Amino acid sequence: MAMGRCGSLRNRRRRSALFHDSLMHLEIFPATDAGQFQLRLRAPTGTRIERTEVMTLKALDIIKQEVGPENVAIESDFVGVQPPNYPINTIFLFTSGPHEAVMLVALKPEALLHGEELKERLRQRFAKDLPNVDVSFEAGDIISQVMSFGSATPIEVALQGPSLADNRAFAEKVRAELAKISNFRDLQYGQPFNYPTVQVNVDRNRAGQFNLTVNDVAKSVVVATSSSRFIEPNFWRDPVSGNGFQIQVEIPQNRVRSIEDLNGLRLSSDGPQALLRDVAEVKFGTTMGEVDRYQHAARGQPYGQFARLSTSVMAPRRFSRRSAASAIRRAVSPLQSEAKFLRWKKPSAACASACCSPFWLSFCY
Repeated sequence: MAMGRCGSLRNRRRRSALFHDSLMHLEIFPATDAGQFQLRLRAPTGTRIERTEVMTLKALDIIKQEVGPENVAIESDFVGVQPPNYPINTIFLFTSGPHEAVMLVALKPEALLHGEELKERLRQRFAKDLPNVDVSFEAGDIISQVMSFGSATPIEVALQGPSLADNRAFAEKVRAELAKISNFRDLQYGQPFNYPTVQVNVDRNRAGQFNLTVNDVAKSVVVATSSSRFIEPNFWRDPVSGNGFQIQVEIPQNRVRSIEDLNGLRLSSDGPQALLRDVAEVKFGTTMGEVDRYQHAARGQPYGQFARLSTSVMAPRRFSRRSAASAIRRAVSPLQSEAKFLRWKKPSAACASACCSPFWLSFCY
């Protein structure tokens, strides 16, 4: 009996050793909970930065309610985009518009709720309390950020083609298939497609009667809706401190709140005075909030415009990179007939062996 028990114990240890050895090759750095996470919030495209700030503060309150305010060591938030007069490289902190915010949260070691359990609870709270906001969890600690090779999420799907309209239509089909994978979370587009705009269509013949060009109309509209610094930069140097300051002319925002206000804009001209409504049609429209290009065709025609889908993976320890790749292949296989070819971007050797590394799927058509 003693020999039987000893042999059974050795067998169990051998099976356990084999089990752990089969997982060791999946990661260069084992996944650890550093108590840090980065959260990206996307309000409806075009939301004013004041409303985005309120949304960010509400999200912070939700986090403190879930983990306890005493368990939040530090949090750093950035709302909107970097001003054009600040020399900040957006590669380190990128947002696509005033509707987007990035939050970096560090929890104290004694926090009881953390990791995937915390993220799932936050997703449920955000869906309930911030129903119109897209949420995406990103790498927050230094190891995860380095091993992600620049990707914000573990999975990124790129759809390339010469037409942005076709890219988006096909991306909707891919998104519908990926949404069927139960382990995926935070499935969303990487760039906004419907950024609200005001379209000004100038009648050149009518403008010529007032001795105006399209350039004259454009300058007047830019000064009225933004600032004169984009047309005629003017700097004043403080003789005491030596610092330079921009001198600019702006129309208060509360003076231009509708299309009718914009139609009444006086245009600068050497000839007869004209209003914007006299030479142009003004209406609401939409445009791409972010345009990404990857490469160009041999003849110089733009071929690299693409739409990006990004997603996170729930419980990556039980759902490996290989499992995610196989699930995506099965999900998008019915759509391969509509694409010219399907390309999987091969990561480097180090990236391939890291379970936290991203991978890309490209449809070209």
